[in-house]
Amino acid sequence: MKVPRENLARLCSPPPEQIGAAVDSNVRLTREQRFQIDGRSSEELRTQLLSMLPEMSAEYDRQLLSPDQNTQTKAAFDRPLIVGGHQPELFHPGVWAKNFALRAFAKQVGGAALHIVIDNDVPLKRSVEVPVGNREHPRTIGVPFDRSVGQQPWECLPVTDRSIFDRFAQSVEQQMSPWKVSSLIEQHWHAAVRVAERSGTLADAFTAVRRHIERGWGLDNLEVRLSDLCETEVFRHFVVDVFRRLNEFRQSHNKALAEHRTAMGIGDETRPVPDLSIEGEWVETPFWVWHEDRPQRQRLFARRDRGQLELSDSNRPIAKFAEADWSTDHFSILGARGYKIRSRALTTTLFLRMFLADLFVHGIGGAIYDEVTDRLIRSFYRVDPPQFATVSATLWLPIAKPFEVTPEDARRLERHHRRLHYSPEDFLGESKSREVEQLLARKRSLLGDQRKAEKRTGLSRSERRALRPENAKRYRRLHEVNNDLSARLSVEKQEAVRHLRGVQLELEANAVLKRREFSFALFPEAELRSFLTGLFSADPLIAST
Repeated sequence: MKVPRENLARLCSPPPEQIGAAVDSNVRLTREQRFQIDGRSSEELRTQLLSMLPEMSAEYDRQLLSPDQNTQTKAAFDRPLIVGGHQPELFHPGVWAKNFALRAFAKQVGGAALHIVIDNDVPLKRSVEVPVGNREHPRTIGVPFDRSVGQQPWECLPVTDRSIFDRFAQSVEQQMSPWKVSSLIEQHWHAAVRVAERSGTLADAFTAVRRHIERGWGLDNLEVRLSDLCETEVFRHFVVDVFRRLNEFRQSHNKALAEHRTAMGIGDETRPVPDLSIEGEWVETPFWVWHEDRPQRQRLFARRDRGQLELSDSNRPIAKFAEADWSTDHFSILGARGYKIRSRALTTTLFLRMFLADLFVHGIGGAIYDEVTDRLIRSFYRVDPPQFATVSATLWLPIAKPFEVTPEDARRLERHHRRLHYSPEDFLGESKSREVEQLLARKRSLLGDQRKAEKRTGLSRSERRALRPENAKRYRRLHEVNNDLSARLSVEKQEAVRHLRGVQLELEANAVLKRREFSFALFPEAELRSFLTGLFSADPLIAST
């Protein structure tokens, strides 16, 4: 599965016409493959979590949207449920494409679409890359949307510097104006500012501006935060079950990773994620933990000691409970003490696929993770994993027309330049001077001697050693003759270097002009809307917006 890099390209696996069959298969698996989680059936927990979603989504919309947009409050929704999610970034259009796929797939199967804000992750930076320069020499700079203050999870991260945040759209527009591109963020940034003014997190502010745009385009997926799902009783049952079977889970987790690395030829033991470790008596769990006064994610460890279950963040103890009494009620105790327990990469999609989604829609990166999750599901729950879908797309930022060159053009010119140096006789033409003819004859003679030397076999080590001076002398003479011949092509070589450098510069420019990772915030609204709403045009509601 490869990233679609050409402009207007789309990746959808399985194809849209096979989505219905995948959903039907998953629903059947859910019905037939029930299993126990902390004394509860998996289907019972799924039903409980689904019943909570409409109000959770409606409450989140009340926090994010203006009253005129917040019109969707459903007491229930139709299954199947098509689910996707991403970190609350100002991501590129290929990531946003998943949200439109959710809607199209849900309409196709008569269900509902849910986007989950993955707010337990840590933002990598506090800026958006913006192109500057000109067509021939473009480059990118980071336009900040806030001041960086430590590595906090999205759910804990407030807007730190309102002056930077409030001016973000204006700052983007200033950098984009030389390209004569009117970025959509300028018209919609007020939605983010409004949420920030109400002491919202950076995650909520970014989600608000995206939701504001989606509602304007007719996209009305359900929306919840992962952090809210992690506070539900269903998630707590999931965690308790893993804790009670922690050694078994760790073995299944690490076995799944080992099998994946072997299958993919991966030698790095940190990819796609590290193994769960053992440090003395402490076993690493597949969860994050942090305290609200110290909102930096830490790995959560557990150990059993004389009937007690102890939890630690590897730096300090967190809690100790009687193992026999350990239940979801203890999460309330931990919460009252200020602790947050959140899923990590594999357990996030494991939980969502097994207890919520009838079909989960990934991007390409998430699909790689879930090849491991499939193995983990088979090993730990002893059931077949549900199918998932993978969606991505590419839209180039319309700042300038890319150059019509390819890496193969550069490789071809490099080969040509190399031949000018090492095989000058191929370019010297038919009419050659007497001196050139003599040099060519000398080169043929030297090459003939070299071929004869290479055919010698059965020589002892001392005999081969005795021939080294002769071989070295022949090599030097051949090098001198070749340089003499090549020097007569100085004009051609200079032209080849000039042409090669021109192609290399155009390829460097194309790396910016064809960059697929530019934030949706930079794009003109009409072009971006047309692209995203037309990606799955078989859905009449999407096609008509």
